[in-house]
Amino acid sequence: MFRGCYTQQSFDIFRGYDCGMGIPYHEVKALACVLLPEIQTFVEGEDGQREYAEWKAKQQAEQENKA
Repeated sequence: MFRGCYTQQSFDIFRGYDCGMGIPYHEVKALACVLLPEIQTFVEGEDGQREYAEWKAKQQAEQENKA
């Protein structure tokens, strides 16, 4: 999985686009650079894997109940 901050190229698609929140581009980029590595570490760890498996099972059960 990609480690570190997003590349400049990947952020260029968001330049000038604030998703209607009025948050400046540089603020979003700074926040992503801080949060992304933490999220990746969690998701790759035991707790993250367990929570994902639980979430996935719940989603599958909900889909089966709809059918």
